[in-house]
Parts: sequence; structure tokens; C-alpha cells
Amino acid sequence: MGRLFTFGCSYTSWNWPTWADILALDYEHSENWGHAGLGNRAIAERVAECHLKNKFTKIDKVIVQWSSHLRYDWLNFKHEESWQTKGSVFSYQNEKTFNQKWLETFYDEKAFFLHTLHNIKLTQGLLESIGCEFYFTSISDINTLGTDIPHQKGHGENLRNTPELADALTEYDLLEYKDVLKGKHWLEPLGIHAWHRPDLSWWFENEQGEKWLELHPSPMQHLSWVHSHNQFLTEEQKNLIDTTTSAKTNDYKETIANITSTVKWDRTYRGF
Repeated sequence: MGRLFTFGCSYTSWNWPTWADILALDYEHSENWGHAGLGNRAIAERVAECHLKNKFTKIDKVIVQWSSHLRYDWLNFKHEESWQTKGSVFSYQNEKTFNQKWLETFYDEKAFFLHTLHNIKLTQGLLESIGCEFYFTSISDINTLGTDIPHQKGHGENLRNTPELADALTEYDLLEYKDVLKGKHWLEPLGIHAWHRPDLSWWFENEQGEKWLELHPSPMQHLSWVHSHNQFLTEEQKNLIDTTTSAKTNDYKETIANITSTVKWDRTYRGF
């Protein structure tokens, strides 16, 4: 039996089991290389790193969840987890790291967009050369530039008013790139699948009793996405999500503590 290798950001590895962890139950050997905040450069490099360490074969399956071209990552081996990942450079949480001077010096949307297209194309070429089964997905529609979390203000992932890929390629004179984001290996975006099922979303309450929406897909939304691509769900997969869901309360921190203490899944940080 082949192995399963999964990659992505917090939509792949989070405080509760994700689609990657659900699929892993079908394999004797699986590795989840997801990590919160990863941009597409880091995701692509981690695919390459994983291949160098594991030597993908034709019978393996690789699934890559891409994030947003507005993210910036870098390696720093002074830290235990060497990839420094902070999400969008326009997030309110990153105003000190990516201040106005940094943005004026280093940020250019066309360049950041090209980095994503190149990383996706190079990753596709690597996997095609190996001959393994592989699939790509994304948070939101990857044809819309930067709309990572379209319903959330402040995270800096929704930069354009009309973020259509075709418009951007025309604007940037990059029509030769039009097929990079097409093909049978592209699956439904995970975020879109989740947002179209709001009844499965997780809501919590703050200290004032005000309700707030958790932006990451809930365990049931992850299970729904898996089910939409796998006709059959095993009892083990269902039980994993049932156990996770039963640990939820209205308090976020309490929920995470409950899940951590009662739910078993592989949370190993892999790679540099």
C-alpha cells in the first residue's frame, strides 16, 4: 500500500483533526506536513524537503493545500520550528513585522503572485516526474487573488475588489500562465466547501458572552469535504470526528484543552 503525504497551512494542521488527519486513517504510513500560517513558498519547499527525506514513489499519494499569495515565509534555524510563518503581510497582527517601510521596500503584488504561480508549477512538475497520484486544493478559490478569508476583516487576505485570475493575468501581461491553475488534479477549495455549510461551523463565546465565529473549518466541515471526494467513510473516520465534536463547549480554550486530552491524532511537526 502506498503512503499519504499532505501539505498546507492551518486548514491542514490545526487544533483539531483536519481533512488530512481523517484521510490518514486509511493509510499505514501517513505524514501531515501542514503548519499554521504557511504561505505558498514554504508549502512548496516543504513538499520538496519531504520528497528528499521520503523519496515519493508511484504508489504514494500527495495532496497539497495552497494558501494565499499575500503571505511571506522565511527560514530561521535559531528557532525550534525553523519556518517563520505569520500569514498575510497585511494582517493587523503583523503591523510590526511588515511595517510600512517593509511593504514599500519588498511588497509588489505582481511579484508575490508570480511567486505563487511558480511554486505551484514547480511542485506540479516534481510530482508529475515521479508519477505519483497527486491533488491540489486551496483555501478559497485560487482564481481569486488574495481572497483567503473573504468574510473576515483585518487578516489582510482580501486585497482586490475584482480579484479574477483572468483580469490579473491580462493586467500583468502573463497570459502564458493561464493553465497553471487548471487541471483534473485540482479539487474543490476547502474553505469554500466549509463556508457553504454554515450549519456545521463552530461558534464560541467571549468573556462578555458575545458569540464569535471560528474561521477555520470545523471537524464536521473537514469530514464533509473528505466525504465529497471519498464516497465511503470508515467508522474510524466518523468516530474521530464524533469524539472531537463532543469535546466542544462554548469556551474556545476549554474546547482545545478537551480535544487535546481526549482525541488522539498525530500532531508531529515535520521538517525544518
